[in-house]
Amino acid sequence: HTKWQQRLARIERGEALSLSVPWQHLLWVFGVQTKEEAFQRLEGFKLDGVIQKMRCPYLLVHGEGDAQAPTDHAEHMIAACGSVNKHMKVFTREEGGYHHCQIDNLSIGTAYMWDWLEDVLQPAKWAWRRANVSNEIHPGRRTCNRGELPVVRPVERLRLGARREL
Repeated sequence: HTKWQQRLARIERGEALSLSVPWQHLLWVFGVQTKEEAFQRLEGFKLDGVIQKMRCPYLLVHGEGDAQAPTDHAEHMIAACGSVNKHMKVFTREEGGYHHCQIDNLSIGTAYMWDWLEDVLQPAKWAWRRANVSNEIHPGRRTCNRGELPVVRPVERLRLGARREL
């Protein structure tokens, strides 16, 4: 809400902003006729008061040259987040991913997010549990005994962050 107010104030001052859609898109999204009505609808779209309550792992990826969401906004979000497991990655022009949503190099942003998810969720660590649960659900399926670690096939990291079993 506040960010859109700031954006429209800058537009009204004559600044040319890099937005993914024209501001009038808000009118269509909310089914309203005026900017004031759109802002009234946007009032409930705030993370302040919510992000502080977050306890789950949180990754914020940001492009250093993001013209839609300045870096200080991203820094404020990561600082406000209540999670103890939070991480902010800022992509630079040199590595790619410099612009909003890493639009100049989508693959680097996507790969980074998938790798972060793998590190956080640690699927190989829980493979033995899945094998045991699978055995309970499907008796007769060949798996390990409870408490033993099964042989987990290695996983190859692909260029775009996709994964496949070897």
